[in-house]
Amino acid sequence: MKSFEQLHGFDGIRHMEIEYFGSAVQGDELVVETRVESIRGVRLTRTYEIRRESTGETLVKARTTAVWITDRGRPGRWPLELVTALTRN
Repeated sequence: MKSFEQLHGFDGIRHMEIEYFGSAVQGDELVVETRVESIRGVRLTRTYEIRRESTGETLVKARTTAVWITDRGRPGRWPLELVTALTRN
């Protein structure tokens, strides 16, 4: 996949929500799951869940809303190549 520079922009975080349910300690193996919840115009919403691998215990849940910022500094539509990569199962 191309770099943000090659895609002529970057994703700027507009809003973030985080809930902490527990903490990890050194040596814990963690599973981080990221999903695209929606893409509407210039906004893309992702959800995240971080779990302790050994127990499946959820440590963190988060949600971010990002806006694609073009290399001209203006909001723009998400590049199709990036949307395809982000929504691939």
